[in-house]
Amino acid sequence: MVSIRQKKIIEYLCQASEYVSMKELAEKLKLTERTIYRELPDINKIFSKHDIMLTTVFSKGIKVKALPRDLIRLKSFLNDSVLHEIYPVSIREDMIMLRLLDEKFYTKAQVLAIDTKSSLKTVRNDLIRLKKSAPKYQIKIESKKGSGFFIKADEVLKRHLLVRLILNNLKVEDFFKYLADEYAASVTAKFIFRELEYKSYFKRIYRLLRSAVTACDIQITDRNFQEAIVMLAVLLRRNNLLSGKYSFTNDLMMYYDEQLFLNDFKKALEKEFSCVLRKKETEYFLWIASLYLKLDCSGKTEYDKVLLQNVSELISRAECELHQKLRSPALEKNLYNHLSMALNRIKKGIWTSNPYREDIKKNYKNIYEMTRKICDSVFSGESISDDEIAYIVLYFAAAVNDADSCVFRALVICTSGMGTSKLLVSRLKKEFPNILVKKTLPLIKLQEEALAQYDIIISTAPLQAGLSKAVTVSPLLTDEEVKLLRRIMGK
Repeated sequence: MVSIRQKKIIEYLCQASEYVSMKELAEKLKLTERTIYRELPDINKIFSKHDIMLTTVFSKGIKVKALPRDLIRLKSFLNDSVLHEIYPVSIREDMIMLRLLDEKFYTKAQVLAIDTKSSLKTVRNDLIRLKKSAPKYQIKIESKKGSGFFIKADEVLKRHLLVRLILNNLKVEDFFKYLADEYAASVTAKFIFRELEYKSYFKRIYRLLRSAVTACDIQITDRNFQEAIVMLAVLLRRNNLLSGKYSFTNDLMMYYDEQLFLNDFKKALEKEFSCVLRKKETEYFLWIASLYLKLDCSGKTEYDKVLLQNVSELISRAECELHQKLRSPALEKNLYNHLSMALNRIKKGIWTSNPYREDIKKNYKNIYEMTRKICDSVFSGESISDDEIAYIVLYFAAAVNDADSCVFRALVICTSGMGTSKLLVSRLKKEFPNILVKKTLPLIKLQEEALAQYDIIISTAPLQAGLSKAVTVSPLLTDEEVKLLRRIMGK
């Protein structure tokens, strides 16, 4: 049996025309020199079986000496051999945690070894590391002889950790591709969809939620749509495990019509999954669903007056720091909507990741530092993560960069949330004075839109083949993408 790693080393050595040093080999294959030295004895045996010699010269490195026919035989052997992939530690640990958080009972080490395609010794070493890091997540990994391993923790915390791990391993755009039966590329994505059998849950919830959102015109971003699907899937998988100590009723701030919509949606879920959500699970369901409803600013929704004051204070301090007028009804509305959901997530221990965090910190360094400073001051009692701060930066950056719109009709599709779409629209206006962004939509609402009314469709995720008007860009709109758009518009 040949591992993927061994195959890569063998192929690189066979293609090299000169001597290759251990340092060069390690750099090219992104391995450590120690790892390569450890693999060389097995690689030498494979070479010997095919009459190939691996020569070593001091200060030069190693080189393959072989006849063409022997190299052909070796290539055929590598293609026909049963290969197994050696997963990195981070992937193995994520898979182990996903399995343990999802299971309701003890899990044997043998199951974890099969999941991660590792030896029992490797899995036990992984579990030792995970046990040491567990307390910082307020969990404990227990082991029982003959039974295996189990995560002991608060039930809501377990659910939210499981949701966090799933979301961290499934990018928004990839998630919707997988739901459409496209091939799941990453190892962890395959594990979540196939081995943990979440695909059926995700697809059925997606169908029901998408139908409800479309029928009732509920405003929701792709990112929040994905989070809602994952949280509901975890709820249904772990139904009836909540104890009587939990209460979510105080967290709900919904208009009456929203409650009717959610009660109808709850009945649809119960029918689809042949289950009953009892009192505590119903409260939890309503809390989850309320997180991902876009609040209406028409006066129908009852607002949190303290949060409104904090948002106003946040904008005032930003204006003082940046010496620029930023306040507008749109900025107040967007910040309130984002922060109301973000603070509710933080309160319940839900962490959200921002795939553009480092780019935002780099490209908007001053605004990021300012936002971190004023948020720490205004929301001193909350632990707002760097990922959430980066999302808030986008609203301020869009306000700073806002410019007058003009006359080239465009539709913007953005999968990363309202803040990202606002920033992208602002960048487009700044770089292209002849663009009028008629509308911004999440990917899930593209099918309902009449596309003939637009001259160009600018999307942060690849769209279906055949859309000649579509152009894919990053939310930050790089210089190269600006040049690409200029060329396309020039045509």
